[in-house]
Amino acid sequence: MSLYADTKILVINPIHTLREDICAQLQRDGFTNITDVSDGLQAIELLGENNYDLVVTDIEIHNLDAWRLTRLIRSDMLASSANTTVIVVSSTYSERIAEATSKEFEINRFIPLSNLKQLGDIAKDLMKKNNARVPKARILVIEDYQDTAELVERVLSKRFDITHVADGETGLQTWLEGRHEIVLLDLMLPKMSGEAVLHEIIRHNPHQSVVMMTAHGDAKKAGELIIAGAVDFISKPFRAEQLRHVCSIAAHREDFIISNEQFKEKQNALTAEKSRAQITLESIADGVITTNALGHIDYINPVAQKILNCSLDEVRDQSIKDIFHTYHEISRIPTANLVKRAIAENSILYSAAKNVLKTKDNTERLIEQQAAPIRDVMGKAIGAILIFRDRTEAKRIEKQLSFHASHDPLTGLHNREIFDQEVRLAIHEVEGSDSQHALCHLSLSQFNMINETCGHRAGDKLLQQVAAVLKQKVRAPSDAIARIGGDEFGILLRHCPMDAAQRICEVIAGEFTDHKFEHNDKSFDINVGIGIVSITNETDKLAELISAASAACNKAKERGKNRVASYSGQDEELYEKRTEVLLATELMDAIKNNRTCLFQQRIMNGTEGGKDSFEILLRIQDENGNLLAPGPHLNAAERYNLTPNVDRWVVKETLQWLGENPNVIDQIDYMSV
Repeated sequence: MSLYADTKILVINPIHTLREDICAQLQRDGFTNITDVSDGLQAIELLGENNYDLVVTDIEIHNLDAWRLTRLIRSDMLASSANTTVIVVSSTYSERIAEATSKEFEINRFIPLSNLKQLGDIAKDLMKKNNARVPKARILVIEDYQDTAELVERVLSKRFDITHVADGETGLQTWLEGRHEIVLLDLMLPKMSGEAVLHEIIRHNPHQSVVMMTAHGDAKKAGELIIAGAVDFISKPFRAEQLRHVCSIAAHREDFIISNEQFKEKQNALTAEKSRAQITLESIADGVITTNALGHIDYINPVAQKILNCSLDEVRDQSIKDIFHTYHEISRIPTANLVKRAIAENSILYSAAKNVLKTKDNTERLIEQQAAPIRDVMGKAIGAILIFRDRTEAKRIEKQLSFHASHDPLTGLHNREIFDQEVRLAIHEVEGSDSQHALCHLSLSQFNMINETCGHRAGDKLLQQVAAVLKQKVRAPSDAIARIGGDEFGILLRHCPMDAAQRICEVIAGEFTDHKFEHNDKSFDINVGIGIVSITNETDKLAELISAASAACNKAKERGKNRVASYSGQDEELYEKRTEVLLATELMDAIKNNRTCLFQQRIMNGTEGGKDSFEILLRIQDENGNLLAPGPHLNAAERYNLTPNVDRWVVKETLQWLGENPNVIDQIDYMSV
């Protein structure tokens, strides 16, 4: 059991969290008999009924303060002893004021809240001293006349601890060792004059309170001594009340000076802190508004002024609800006033979603906002700070990035990736149902010629015109259109049977029959082929569906200008074309995924000393690593103009092999690739 477990303690603090912290710290230090209250009236009631060993209080305690409470305890009118130890723990702290008020009101110790961890040790130290009263201020009396020294002792001993010496040298040495709060110094002294002692004391401590005594002084001499550093001057013989008054002023003089310096330092620190805060508020990218407890504006930073199109002078003292109107981004319903709620609930609040802020000129901006209460030392909300960020430009960029990620930048249509997702969704929709969709593949016949004849800008213009025709003729927004290749477009007709899809595609093809592409002084026919394949509950693979549509498109182009062809599994010609598309796709997929390899076939030279030759052969592997015959794949690549891609890959790999095997170069006659 702790030595201090029975120490009876009363903790007084109006702030619940601080009261809990103080009690917890005392408990950690071994004190367990603790009672806590929140105001002065409760404290007086308990002190009137119980004898407490220790009182721990804040300065402001609702209805009372620590100084008056301590005077009441010291009056010996309560059940608690007049010698009860009193410790003040406060968040507002000035060291010199703490020392001065502790002496004046007999508070045993005054400590800042930041030193709360020392509370237990301080309390134990005071307990060991048996609740000793607060030490008195010390006066050093340097006076060679014994009667005067005895008079000073009788008059001042109740309030001060008196030390007396009879000569100047001893007096100076005693002060240097003790640094008494007040020096009562006679002007005429043996061994060292009072004036010389004064100069030495002031040289060591310019703030030292020194009161000069003399029986032979005049106004001129008094003035010289005051200028030299004395705080006051008293002529002998003096009256008791006169001496008490002079020493009382002297006792407080250093306190006033040092307190003023401490306040000045704190004021300068606060001014610097305020300046830094002001610079920060004016520099940050967020809008900031502060209000009082009624929600009336007292500050608005430059960013907020720019967003709201107002100045601080225009809105100062206005209610924030009159200038800050927000609505839900989607429903457009007015949103709650966060400042009002933050003050009422005394808590930090965030907007659940992005809000639309409407300014006085009806400009709308998308914002994120949060509000927090501004609290006084008691934790009461005395205002609020609103912080909001303009997300309008960020939202625009997000939309732009999202658009570019899903659309072809040239035509504004969906890109291949998004179109494939739409087709997969369509395949999923028809599973287990009688619904039908139609996938259409459109390809231009003369695109390369226009590109080569008129340049890429003309080719881009042609693609944009084709996209514009498709947007006009395809049902919106139910159907999907995309650019799926250089001169290829995909169309997904949802809930559309084959006969209806045939009619729609014939209308589209007919539109191009009547349409000419003009560039400078040249005019070109626009020729397209459109292939259609039905998406039914028998469809399961995207790749097969796309290859079927592509095969039908190729058949349509072979039939002539602006023709339409439908894929049917019973059509042998279309089946062959679909197979070619699949083979071409498989070849490019193998190259992309490193499932192609080269074989070096040696051709032996029959002559003695002759060099051998090599033939480079392409081989393809399926997904299981089995080698496939390259012939059908290469024929399909040639059919769909993919041969240059294959050639580039073979040449690159061959050169890399030669680079890795330089000794082979001197051994070969020729190499066939």
